[in-house]
Amino acid sequence: MSLGLYMGSYLVWAAEDLTWVPAGVLHQRFLGWVR
Repeated sequence: MSLGLYMGSYLVWAAEDLTWVPAGVLHQRFLGWVR
């Protein structure tokens, strides 16, 4: 679970930098493996 939180923080950073990428795409790339 801690890896999911770690990747979630990087998702936030990526969303701030990559504003042109849809949020769903970033979520799938960073957290798609977490269920």
